[in-house]
Amino acid sequence: IEKINVARASGADGIILFSYDFTIKPGELNPAGDYLERIRQSAFDLKPPGK
Repeated sequence: IEKINVARASGADGIILFSYDFTIKPGELNPAGDYLERIRQSAFDLKPPGK
């Protein structure tokens, strides 16, 4: 998330996530298999003002 925010702050028009298989499959570093979903929620969910 920090690197996504740095990219945004520097004016990047987008980002690329590598190791897609790791982000969607359960494993030692991603026990629930929800890493990509957590990234989406943390970095890309826009909340309505005041919420």
